[in-house]
Amino acid sequence: MNRFSASAGIALAAVLGWAAVTVPALAQKSDYPNRPVRLVVPFPPGASIDFMARVLNERFSARMGQTFLADNRPGAGGNIGVEFAARQTPDGHTLLIGAAGAMAINLSLQEKLPFDPVRDFAPISMVGNIPIIIATHPKSGIQTLADLVSIAREKPGSLAFGSAGTGTAMHLTGELLMLSAGIRMNHVPYKGSAPAAQDLIGGQIPVTITDLTAMVGQLKAGTVRGLATGGARRTQAAPGIPTVSEAAGLKGFDAVGWFALFAPRGTPAPVIQRVHTETVAILGDPAVATRALEQAVEVQSSTPAQLAAFVSAEIAKWAKVVRASGAKAQ
Repeated sequence: MNRFSASAGIALAAVLGWAAVTVPALAQKSDYPNRPVRLVVPFPPGASIDFMARVLNERFSARMGQTFLADNRPGAGGNIGVEFAARQTPDGHTLLIGAAGAMAINLSLQEKLPFDPVRDFAPISMVGNIPIIIATHPKSGIQTLADLVSIAREKPGSLAFGSAGTGTAMHLTGELLMLSAGIRMNHVPYKGSAPAAQDLIGGQIPVTITDLTAMVGQLKAGTVRGLATGGARRTQAAPGIPTVSEAAGLKGFDAVGWFALFAPRGTPAPVIQRVHTETVAILGDPAVATRALEQAVEVQSSTPAQLAAFVSAEIAKWAKVVRASGAKAQ
């Protein structure tokens, strides 16, 4: 049995064991939802994760006969919204759309979190991922990722890369790139993807590692050059841009921004199953996939057990990067 299968098996056993305990006692929850449902979004309105939350809410409301509303609670790299969701009554009327930072990275990046992403939440389904792109200014002289790696090896620390902030998935993708390629660049943290992208467009910084959503328009206009995307396969949103593995020969490199649906731990198993079933149906609608791709979001559903195994693997992966890079939360 391979490592993923073993992890999935353990996670499935945990999910089924939890379900066996909760189903008999809470079978009466079959009328769910019986009042409006709050979907906590730990980012401000306008973010890609907020966009997908509103797409889901629109479809949930139509399919389940109750109002689903986005509750934006941004701050602290997603921690504020996630902590709030963890403390709510586990009856299915509060859900969370959580992202990679708070649900996988921050556990290693910060000394103490007010929640545990594994212990305090029941996984429901993956929702989607946003490709992370390594981009340069056309006048930087860097034509390919191989060029970037070569320059950084010859002159360690001579290149700077911007990201959406210290400890974000974009920053740690840069750290993973440096560890994988054996290079050193200087990290310049910004307060979000937009200002990092703007400084790249203006030529104030030679390299930016950010979410593809922030760069789609500029890539089409030719004001920035996409060197590579961080995922294991090419993205549908920009299929002409190679992966890091393809562009620099760094086999196994895989870094994406992702988000998924969770509920407070203790939420009845029938409720989890209902939300999961509806989520899979919504994400399987080609119209939803098309709308998402316009925002550079690739929809992706999963079983609760698959999501549990994925989160555990992400926590372990980023813990190694944080330890090796010495990254600290600001």
